[in-house]
This record gives sequence, structure tokens and C-alpha cells, in this order.
Amino acid sequence: MKLNGVERSEYDGMTVDQVVLVEGIPQRGVAVALNASVLRRREWPETIIGGDDVLEIVTAAAGG
Repeated sequence: MKLNGVERSEYDGMTVDQVVLVEGIPQRGVAVALNASVLRRREWPETIIGGDDVLEIVTAAAGG
């Protein structure tokens, strides 16, 4: 599987919420897309990733 464009086989078989936790990403202000489809937060615990999946995790950033 790919996480933010980087091949990451250690996350195969994990759920999305587990990956977010392991990566140390805050749960607020985060958007997650799996294979170009945005996942609702309530879907994270039941969505298992692996194989050819592409996971993108983005955080909101303030600035100007």
C-alpha cells in the first residue's frame, strides 16, 4: 500500500484509524482518502488497508 505517495508495507492489514494513530497524526483537522475516495471518520475503524490501496492523509494548516 502507499501512504501519501510512499510505499509502506508495514501498514498492510491495519485499519485506517490504526495508521493515523501509529503515524501520530492528530484526529482533529484531518481528512483521509482511500483510493481517491474520501472516508468519513466513522469508517476509519472498519476500513482495512493493504495490497494496492493508496491512502492519503492530509491535515489542515493555518497560514496566509
